[in-house]
Amino acid sequence: MRSVLRAIRRLAPASTKDISRATSIPVPIVAAVGNELRRRGMLTEKRPSRLTPSGLSLVAELGMDLVLDPTCGTCDGRELVIPDVLDEAVERLTAIMAAGPQADMSLDQSLCTPETKVRRVLALLRAGVLPGGSLLLVGDDDTISLAVAVVGEVLGSPLVERVTVVDISPEILGHIAEVSAGFKTRVDTVEHDLRQPLPEVLHGRFDAAMTDPPYTPEGAQLFLSRAVEGLRPGAANSIFFSFGAKSPNEMLEVQQEIMDLGLVVNGFIRNFNEYEGSGILGGTGFIQHLLTTSATQASVGGSYGGPLYTRDKRSRQREYECVSCGARTPVGPGARWSSVGALRADGCPQCGGGPFKPRQLVSMAATGDSSGAGDGNGPGDRNGARDSSRAGDSNGSGDGPAAGDIPHVRPPAEPASGPGADPVAGPGADPVSGAASVGGSEPVAPASAPVSAAAVEQAPLTVSATAAPESALSGPPLSGSAAGQRTVVWQPPVAREVLASVGERAAPFVTRPADERDLDAIAAFEAEIARISFGDAAVDNPERHRSRLSRAMQKSRAGMYVACGPDDDTAVGWLWMSINQNTMTGDRYANFRSLAVAPVEQRAEIGELLIAEGLAFAVEHELAEVVGKVYVGNVPMRTLYRKYGFESTHMAMRLQLAEVRRAGR
Repeated sequence: MRSVLRAIRRLAPASTKDISRATSIPVPIVAAVGNELRRRGMLTEKRPSRLTPSGLSLVAELGMDLVLDPTCGTCDGRELVIPDVLDEAVERLTAIMAAGPQADMSLDQSLCTPETKVRRVLALLRAGVLPGGSLLLVGDDDTISLAVAVVGEVLGSPLVERVTVVDISPEILGHIAEVSAGFKTRVDTVEHDLRQPLPEVLHGRFDAAMTDPPYTPEGAQLFLSRAVEGLRPGAANSIFFSFGAKSPNEMLEVQQEIMDLGLVVNGFIRNFNEYEGSGILGGTGFIQHLLTTSATQASVGGSYGGPLYTRDKRSRQREYECVSCGARTPVGPGARWSSVGALRADGCPQCGGGPFKPRQLVSMAATGDSSGAGDGNGPGDRNGARDSSRAGDSNGSGDGPAAGDIPHVRPPAEPASGPGADPVAGPGADPVSGAASVGGSEPVAPASAPVSAAAVEQAPLTVSATAAPESALSGPPLSGSAAGQRTVVWQPPVAREVLASVGERAAPFVTRPADERDLDAIAAFEAEIARISFGDAAVDNPERHRSRLSRAMQKSRAGMYVACGPDDDTAVGWLWMSINQNTMTGDRYANFRSLAVAPVEQRAEIGELLIAEGLAFAVEHELAEVVGKVYVGNVPMRTLYRKYGFESTHMAMRLQLAEVRRAGR
């Protein structure tokens, strides 16, 4: 309480996230403290938070009425500032990141920002690890290997003789290998499960290592132990260790693991790392510079089979609500059903039906659990070790629907004849595009909108909608269905007839799951999205996007759809839905990752058809929220989103200072 009060007094007006960063207290706890202070009249109702006169009096009474922030205003306490010469590196890494694989929720990943990537390279340079020598990356979903290569390209010379990446994800390794092939820096990739010892050929070969492990003491021990295996024998070799702030007891465990490995702390910077989509710790984590000693040795000699990720250590149950009858059933450790998959197989204990929607966690008092095990996610557990408990789980939650249970929304079985489509044939095509976290571009517009897509910024406006109640799922279907086929229809909070007519208005175009025959067309869509989103910094080579999409399809085609005509099967529209997870609440939600339509006559109707398909995808996966991102100036797409019940929730502001900086040099 005192820490939060001090931070509010010093930083006011201060957001919950700012207070979390300043105090290293998780966002949910800061929010709970803030709500309690508000209830007692100590904080203003208006946000960001300020102390009321009563709050100021309390702070003065406690002897904490001092407004002094000693944090460096230039580096914001990170000790490193990205020089102007590396602005190009940040821009190039932003484009590379947009074209690369997204965070894999089955491995609880979250990706650091492009600025963090460059700062980590600068940390290596400041410590004298670079230039020269060899670097081992133990897990690299943050693609620091590419950051090292890009910074070297911008500065005109490779920074390292050899970078080796050890990671379990073939998608990440494929992306790194493909992009790094165009650089002078040598980057080797090794696909390996870090639950197993490093391959013998990597033992004792490297001058320095870097890792950002799962945010548990066990994850820290395992990844640091593998890093030690790869370092050359002797003292004063460097390991750069990124981690999220935890409770004092948990941090004691982590620091004890460091001591047990025979490592010493040479440097520590709070809030050095920033992560996208990781909110529980304000989206930040610290970095430590560790040094080996004469006593350093690996602490995990063989295979590791214990808990690794935060979720492995949870002991709380979650309630699931039956859509058919509204009954809520606890699921999890100690409950009758250990997973929602088991509950789905048995059916609702009240009515025998389903499906089920996730609701709040069950209190420990209700379950009789007094162990105090944590429930919150860290800023995102990292990749590099396989979670064997999730084998065969395509959505990363362990609780997703069986593959055979996923129907698709379709237009009428007998479409009326319509004009021929003019499909995308290559990067010269001009689709209307809408992408989410991978780089937004202008989405589908009504028929009155111009064919050419306007230049846009990356995802400045976020829109979201909540799933309709049970009664909304019983409205008229979008399409007919074969006998025995289950069809789930999304009914947003707008007039039911609007949605029911989508298939008819889009005829003769239909949607179907995307597959390998569509790779050329959808790669062209993705390349155009990148060009519109990032301009000259875009990674817009269709072959590169084709390779990435091919790998993604091999992993899972769930959420990938195309629109095409009944006679010509060429894709004229492209939709890519993903399932993400709120790292603060643990709730899953659907995300419009990419949305694009070629400039055909029924462009707007095809766009609506794809949106309806995306909403149906969310319902079929029992998700209560859908998120899309759109350029703030794209009024037609914002209007279309609102037509389906979406509401704007976030807006990013941008001020271009490039000319000012150049003039001041």
